[in-house]
Amino acid sequence: MKQLQALLASCVLVALSLTTSCSSVWWKPAPGATWVTQETGMVSERVLWVVCENAMVKQGFPVLAQEFDPKTREAHSGWSVDLHPFKGEGFRERAVIGYELGSSGKLRIRTRVQREVNQNLAKPLDPSLANWDREADNEGRAQVLMQTIISTLATR
Repeated sequence: MKQLQALLASCVLVALSLTTSCSSVWWKPAPGATWVTQETGMVSERVLWVVCENAMVKQGFPVLAQEFDPKTREAHSGWSVDLHPFKGEGFRERAVIGYELGSSGKLRIRTRVQREVNQNLAKPLDPSLANWDREADNEGRAQVLMQTIISTLATR
């Protein structure tokens, strides 16, 4: 009986070690969100939406929403797709813009550009067959989007 328990325990340990070693090969943790945040003077939500919508269009993001989501105070653009004929070279990006009340009557705006890379080897130029893998956010493009918003608000 003790030999059977010892054999069972060793089998469980071997199975666990194989599972954890194999999982590190195929599992890749999703990169965290990289937000660019800046405070600006207070404006109405409608004015802010028009400015953000124009900034998304100017930066090449398709606009899907008609306004900010009232619960999250965020707006998500559609995906801007840039396909290439080689695996891992094609990508798509999506802008996320949010706002909240900042300190001393200011408005805190945050931007993020999510990025995914196409890993399809057979037909990387066919968007219907694309195999998208998450990649780190494009912080540089998020900063350009933020600067476009802040510059437009400064002229009002």
